[in-house]
Amino acid sequence: MRQFTSTVLFFVFLFGQESMADRPNPCEDPLLNLAEKKGIKAIPIKDIPRFRKLMKACEDEGGHKFIEKIVYQDWQRDYKQAKTMASKVSEKGLTPIDEYYGSEVTLFYPGLYAGTTDLVCRHNEMDTIVDFKQANQPKRKEW
Repeated sequence: MRQFTSTVLFFVFLFGQESMADRPNPCEDPLLNLAEKKGIKAIPIKDIPRFRKLMKACEDEGGHKFIEKIVYQDWQRDYKQAKTMASKVSEKGLTPIDEYYGSEVTLFYPGLYAGTTDLVCRHNEMDTIVDFKQANQPKRKEW
C-alpha cells in the first residue's frame, strides 16, 4: 500500500504540473501592451488590480526593463503635457499683465466672501482678481 501511494504521488507530481512552455508570458498581455502604447492612465479602473499583478509577474519573469519602459514613457507623457500647459499659461495668460499689486492676497467682504486669492493685478488695463485653478487633463474645446 505504501509503495502504491508513493507511485501515485510520483506520477501526480510528474504529470500534474504545468510546464513553463504552457504558461503565457505575462509581459505579452494585452493590458500591458495598452499601457505601453497609450499610457497607464488608459487602463480602465476595474483592471488596475490585474494590471498590478501583471506588472509584478512580468518583472518576476525577467521583464524588468519592459515595465521600467512603460513607467518611464508614462512619466514622459505627463511631463510633456504639463510643460506645454505651463508655457501656454505663462505666454498667453500672464503676458497682458501691466502691474502686480499682490500675491496671496487676503480678501474679505462681510457676509459674502472671505479667503485668499492668488493674485491681484492690472490685466488688459483692468483691475483684476486672479484665482488659478488646476486641471490634470486638458478641457474640451466646447467648454
